Amino acid sequence: MGLIKVGRVIRPHGVKGAMKVSSDFKYKKDVFKPGNILTINKKDYKLISYSFAGGGQLDIAALEGINTIDDVIAIRQNDIYVDKRILNTDEILDQELIGLNVYLNNELIGMVEEVESGINPLIILYHDNKKVYIPRQDVFIASIDIDQDRIELTNEAGGLL
Repeated sequence: MGLIKVGRVIRPHGVKGAMKVSSDFKYKKDVFKPGNILTINKKDYKLISYSFAGGGQLDIAALEGINTIDDVIAIRQNDIYVDKRILNTDEILDQELIGLNVYLNNELIGMVEEVESGINPLIILYHDNKKVYIPRQDVFIASIDIDQDRIELTNEAGGLL
């Protein structure tokens, strides 16, 4: 099972176990459907309801087994994960790149530390004790192999180092 981070529990909403959730996940409308299983603190919860706030506001969720404000307080500030298989996509998500080894001409140059998402996603790694930003574009990335924990860069990416 490949768990991917889709959001974060922020705080309680009311006293009956509802919670405020922060998520900017690309496919959140597919993930936050009643009946889907969310994983928080290595424990699975069935999603009962989810309302999308929009406009930069926090969303509101209700989970089976979370019935009181104290239940929410116990899991607040924890990340929310789902099994990637519910997305029905073969797309390699930005967060799946974190921890992959990065190679240039078959030489290991670093490991992905983080990915800045957005219109122009950036892969961030450390090479020779400096932070390096590699745009996630075909001109710089020759291949990504999740199973082999490997990203191979093109020669053009060498100029970014």
